[in-house]
Amino acid sequence: DHWKRTCRVYPCQLAMADAAQTQKIGFWTAVNIVAWHGWTALATRLCMAVFQEGARSIWELPEVVSATIVLEAVCIVEVGRIVFGGLKGNLSLGIGLHLTRAFVIFAIFPCLKDHMACPVVLFAWAFTEICRYPLYIFGGSLVSKLRYVVPVITFPLGAGGEAWGMYAALPQLEGFFRYQAMFHIAVNVIGGLCVYPGLVKKGARSLGLLGEGKSKKT
Repeated sequence: DHWKRTCRVYPCQLAMADAAQTQKIGFWTAVNIVAWHGWTALATRLCMAVFQEGARSIWELPEVVSATIVLEAVCIVEVGRIVFGGLKGNLSLGIGLHLTRAFVIFAIFPCLKDHMACPVVLFAWAFTEICRYPLYIFGGSLVSKLRYVVPVITFPLGAGGEAWGMYAALPQLEGFFRYQAMFHIAVNVIGGLCVYPGLVKKGARSLGLLGEGKSKKT
């Protein structure tokens, strides 16, 4: 009798587990779609601001500020998913990247309302994310190439722009925030130079420039 009950229950439990997993995947796919559209809308607004209001006033636009904070919060949640095994990714790079972004958003951008580093960094962030999310939403070879090739261009723009902006903001920073800015400048410059060859290699590998025999799963 116990064996029969087990045989009856197990398929039900398996079906419930499959349904829960499907719902979980569907939820995160929906989040990715919303975030993708959000970054696309932000990039569109940035383009409009550059041509209509001047690039030097971008961080004075409330919709740009709020959208950037919300979208970056989603990225930080994704880092948390990597920590708990819910998403594959480079954890150390993700933590460093998004800690720097958060610092720039809350401590640096408010000091740079009239500095060109602000639009440069925001454009780099936006186009990186616009080209990253389709891999999680659609998958496939084409979007994989897009995801790994685009950072070859946007990463130095973003990391360099962040370092430029933090350096420009130093006279307005004091105490903890000043030391944090100097620390992040060093991380962006030294760490960026160390990480960038790997990004170039991933981009080249995704295009098949390194040959099939040398390709590895990442």
